[in-house]
Amino acid sequence: TEIYTLSLHDALPICVKSRVSFRCAVVLVLCVSTQFACDSWGNRQVIPEPGPNRFKVKFETTKGDFVVTVRREWSPYGADRFYELVNSGFYDDCAFFRVLKSGRIAQFGISGDPALSKKWHNRTIPDDLVRESNGRGYVSFAKIAAHSRTTQVFINSGDNFDLNSEGFSPFGRDRKSVV
Repeated sequence: TEIYTLSLHDALPICVKSRVSFRCAVVLVLCVSTQFACDSWGNRQVIPEPGPNRFKVKFETTKGDFVVTVRREWSPYGADRFYELVNSGFYDDCAFFRVLKSGRIAQFGISGDPALSKKWHNRTIPDDLVRESNGRGYVSFAKIAAHSRTTQVFINSGDNFDLNSEGFSPFGRDRKSVV
């Protein structure tokens, strides 16, 4: 098991550090070339390289620890992009910048490193089919339109089933959410 460490700082009183670990019964190595196209805004749509089928990200916060289990079968492009971002250190020195008090979401994903932000800013991924529901504890990528997911993710702090019909595809789940 490999452990990756990254840290997030919260604009709210939650200071976060996370570790990623994954287990694979069988490891298949696939050589996949990066494919991309441009969307109507000129963003470069990039197909991420496949990550593990399941992995965990541990968040250590001032409000308590929680672990997000990522499942690639729920949202392949979303899980793969999250894996890339975590392993690149993108989320180091990030902040939870949007927490809706109505019990809907807690959002993060703007890098504290300007060079990393620039690298990922316009690298969108295609939408995934919604295979899991946006219930409490599920984690999804934020987006502003179809095929516009980049780096920002949110944790559902309540049942937000209305987001399913809007195409927000959860890629992971936190069973003991502190948000």
